[in-house]
Amino acid sequence: MVQDLSRSAATSIPSDAIRHRPASLLDGTRLHAGFLLALFLAVVLWFVFSRTLWGFRLRAVGVGPRAAEVSGGVDSQKMGAVALFLSAAMAGLAGGVEVSGVSHALFQNLSPGYGFTGIAVALLGGLHPIGVVFAGILFGALEAGAGAMQRERSARCRRIRRRGSDYHRRPAGHCPKGGWSGVRIIRRTRPAANRAAG
Repeated sequence: MVQDLSRSAATSIPSDAIRHRPASLLDGTRLHAGFLLALFLAVVLWFVFSRTLWGFRLRAVGVGPRAAEVSGGVDSQKMGAVALFLSAAMAGLAGGVEVSGVSHALFQNLSPGYGFTGIAVALLGGLHPIGVVFAGILFGALEAGAGAMQRERSARCRRIRRRGSDYHRRPAGHCPKGGWSGVRIIRRTRPAANRAAG
């Protein structure tokens, strides 16, 4: 929290204090190299979760900590602490990218609820790193479109945000636990004896 204790109002660090800004990808937009960093981290997390033993243990602790301890001998408290540490580090990195690439100033109440939006994005993405990228792009487009409509046509932003919440509520009733990424199609076949008899 950035606040001058001698004053009641919050102070901000001016843009001159931020010397290293990410390069802009498209002129005239706020899209910068932080987007490429997010894509890179998504691919790294997908690899860690799906191709490494540590990622398997972390997923096992997430699904059932007690079962991971009993059957796999995994220290669930240690894995949970490491997961919290790494997720906090990535959240801090995202905040640094937000400050250096978008707002160019550090001030109090910088986040308008990114944490809660992140939960909705993760659920819509099926808790899969690649799915989260597409869900984040969808939510970003909805937020940008809501702001543009509010500025240009004086539309109410609540209606657009309600639409966005419908997008992450609708699949919840239809998609399986864990999202569509873990779905396997199982075909039932009768034993050979039953087929011969039938």
